[in-house]
Amino acid sequence: MGTAMAKVRSAAAGLFCLEGSFSLIGKILPAVACFLTFLGDAMLLVAAAALLTLAMAVPIKVLGEPRRRSSRRPLPAAIFFYGLSLRAVGARIVLAYLPPAFILAAGRLFLMNNELPASTPLSLSLFGITQAVAVFVGLAANTLIARRPAWPWLRSLPRSAGARIGSDALFLGLNALPLATGLALFDRPAREAALLVGPLAWLAFRGAGAIRDAADRRFGALGPVFVEGTIISMSVAVMPWISWLIAAASPVAFLLARAAERRFKPTFWAERHHLDTGDPLSWSAS
Repeated sequence: MGTAMAKVRSAAAGLFCLEGSFSLIGKILPAVACFLTFLGDAMLLVAAAALLTLAMAVPIKVLGEPRRRSSRRPLPAAIFFYGLSLRAVGARIVLAYLPPAFILAAGRLFLMNNELPASTPLSLSLFGITQAVAVFVGLAANTLIARRPAWPWLRSLPRSAGARIGSDALFLGLNALPLATGLALFDRPAREAALLVGPLAWLAFRGAGAIRDAADRRFGALGPVFVEGTIISMSVAVMPWISWLIAAASPVAFLLARAAERRFKPTFWAERHHLDTGDPLSWSAS
């Protein structure tokens, strides 16, 4: 058995010292096998031989092996596009929280100053939070339109229309998540936040689509998102189970937003709506 131990020990030491093996497993397994041979047990000798066999099966990198170069540089991660939008909006995102805060505060005052049935606080909380989310998404989308429009550079990247919609929807949805803490303002349990997933996803996708169709609207993206949010908030207030149907229908909102992205032309000229009076650059100003 001593001869067998010596052979296994020498083979493990040689494999450990072999140059070109950069993998961690290719170094640990021979070292453990070599250590087991010094214990003088037959079972451990068998285990050392098994580890040595397994180590020999690990592919070894050769020094000087050329690295494969990809045909193109990889695109930045999704967090990059989220940070791009957040940097463009900056501290202006805080202004989009002010009107939703007034909506939640009004709902809280109504709840405190009225004696309501047991089922009414749930309906009131769903109505108020959904309405606040709709207002926030519309305002944040308008800010995104002004500060970070659909740039031709961004559209020239090898990213699909669905990926661009997903980036904007992620930006709107993640920044609207803090409004779900309004459940604590209405003294509702945290588990009811599941009822807000459907309206939040729908409004985030619709807000991303409204960014592409807001050029000819006076209220920008806020108009259609606010109207849809009002309808959704009234529906979930009357029948909370509708939120599950809205969650199931969220892919439809994504498809509508993607279609709007595909129709959008980066070179489309959008006029700024303002009064001529007081504009020194307007010939018709008085």
